[in-house]
Order: sequence, then structure tokens, then C-alpha cells
Amino acid sequence: MRAALLALSLSGCTVLDQGPDCAQVQEEAYEAWNHVFEYYERMAGLKQAEVEAAEAQLEYSTDMRERAQRARNAYRFRQQNGLQDARTGEVRKDPTIAAEQGAQARAAGARAERVADDEELDIVGVMTQVEALEQLNANATLAREIRDAAKGPPADAWAAARQGRGLTDTTLAPKAFAASERAWSTCGED
Repeated sequence: MRAALLALSLSGCTVLDQGPDCAQVQEEAYEAWNHVFEYYERMAGLKQAEVEAAEAQLEYSTDMRERAQRARNAYRFRQQNGLQDARTGEVRKDPTIAAEQGAQARAAGARAERVADDEELDIVGVMTQVEALEQLNANATLAREIRDAAKGPPADAWAAARQGRGLTDTTLAPKAFAASERAWSTCGED
């Protein structure tokens, strides 16, 4: 018993203490929501980098598709119109060359179709990444608003914290909500 009283007196608490004061629990709630906000800010920054990489991949796929289509069109043109001798300007239509140009046109067309399929997947990838980025930014905004309200009037802080119940993609948010709940039970008005 003496050891418990000694430990209690060394901790700075007295038997008359009613627990943490309002400012302390509000600060804890603020810090907890600040961690949530910083988490979403970091995740949004990382997602922004992923969006930029996906956009670069889409740009590359689009460029490759356009190149393959231009090559296909050039081979078809030469197949149909023959080859022009650069020295004499004479146009030669050789059936062997025409067949070769046709094969090359078909190969370039197949490449263009494969790249177009990749381009479609890249478009879906960019759209998915952008949606995820928008959600992270919205979560960061919500966490910032809750954090900023945490030091305000207890009723406003609690109302803001209840909006954060939907932030379930991180373990930080439930901890922050619990800190807000402690702040409300300590500081809240009956």
C-alpha cells in the first residue's frame, strides 16, 4: 500500500485529482487527429507520384500506338503505290515488294492493336489512381478539419470527430476517435 502511495505521489497526482484536465485531453485528441492528417497527406503524396507515373505510361502507350498506326499506314501506302527511286524519281511496283509491304503493314497493324489494348488498360489505371488520390485528399481534408476542431468548443470537437468514423483505412483514425471520445467525456457539457 505504501509503495502504491509513494508511486502515486511521485507521479504528481494526488488523491484529489479527478483525472486529466480538459486542455490536456483536447491536446491529445488534436495530436491524434494530426497523425491521421499527416498519414493521409503522405499517402496522397505517394499516390500523386503513382498518378504521374501512370500518366507517363499512358502517354508512352499513346505515342507507341500512334507510331504503329503511322508505320502501318506508310507500309500500306507503299504497298498500293509502289516505291519511288530516290535518284530517278521512278515509281516501281514490284509484286514481291508489294507483298512484303503488305506483311509489314499487317504486322504494324497488329502492333497498333496490342498497344491500343495496353493504352486502354493504362487509361483505366490512370482513372483508378486519380479516384484513389481524390479519396485520400478528401480524407486528409476531413482529418485536418477534425484536428482543427479538437481544440475548440467540446460540442463542436465531438461533432467533427463523429464525422471521422468512416476513416477506416488506417488504424490511426480509430485511435484518434477514441482520443476525441475521451476529450468529450472529460470536457463535454452535460
